[in-house]
Amino acid sequence: YMPQYHFNKNAFGSGFELASTINRALERNNLKLVEVIRMGPRFFIAQMKQGRKKVFLKICLERHNKKANRRPTTKSTINEIEFLTFLWKSRNTTLRAGIPHILDAETNDYVWMLRDFTPGHLYNKGESNFLFTDNFFHDTTPDWLITFFGSLHEESGKLPRPLKKKIHYHSLEDYENCIDWKGALENIGRGELVAPAQAALDHYRAAFDDAPRVLTHHEPYSAHIVRDKKGKCHFIDWENIGLNNPLHDLSIIWIRGWNKPRWQEEFLEKLHKHLHDQFRFDHVFAAEMILQSAGNIAYFSSDNITPEEKKIRKKIIPYFTQLIEQYSKN
Repeated sequence: YMPQYHFNKNAFGSGFELASTINRALERNNLKLVEVIRMGPRFFIAQMKQGRKKVFLKICLERHNKKANRRPTTKSTINEIEFLTFLWKSRNTTLRAGIPHILDAETNDYVWMLRDFTPGHLYNKGESNFLFTDNFFHDTTPDWLITFFGSLHEESGKLPRPLKKKIHYHSLEDYENCIDWKGALENIGRGELVAPAQAALDHYRAAFDDAPRVLTHHEPYSAHIVRDKKGKCHFIDWENIGLNNPLHDLSIIWIRGWNKPRWQEEFLEKLHKHLHDQFRFDHVFAAEMILQSAGNIAYFSSDNITPEEKKIRKKIIPYFTQLIEQYSKN
């Protein structure tokens, strides 16, 4: 079926086993190759045709051995399959319309999934995961985001026990330890912000850790949102689905409207209106802003940013430091 691909035995284990996995997926679903989108290092991703229908085939390139500890990429791919399968059973049409539909999957040898094809365009600028195209910041986007993530959060209480055991809720301390946020501030010459930011986080800690634990995408980046021909949004790449506070995904998107202050203001006002009575909104949002801003400072200070991101580096780092100053005072 795909003789043009020769898989590296040392990188992927047995090239024959990987080829057999691909061919089994093709035969079982009557697939024809349209275009290879990615070939390694973690995934093989291709657009296929199933009859007249376009579909996506995604194969994890780590061999799965059930007797050994699962590798991170394998584990996250299995989680994506299992959680999307669970969410697709929801009666909420808004939720189902915004997530991929898993058509077939297998978790033996090489984990793979076949999902429906979402025609449209990604919202990212160039190669950036951070920057959104301007057409994302529409007046109707905040309402849709709140409705979609609200429907996702509602499914949290319906999780079967096996899925609950697969995901872990991270405390504020866990997030503090994930990134060297203090080092990020010191590296840009703003070490004086560390002490007030730490004091603020300690003040917000109880509210953050006591907030409801809900299903969270964790990476609602511009390259993970597809806009279809009707202008509707669809979230893809659910590898890192887990539990977090209700503001985590929404605040990730909010901060990416950094140069759209009016849009941010309206979005934050609507967020507060919908969620303020469920937990200590202001404290949780402030903690998110401090840690996300510090993490973004570390990223934009690195050499790993894209050409599009380099153009705004001198403007956006001061924006993040301003957020840290603002939310360390409250």
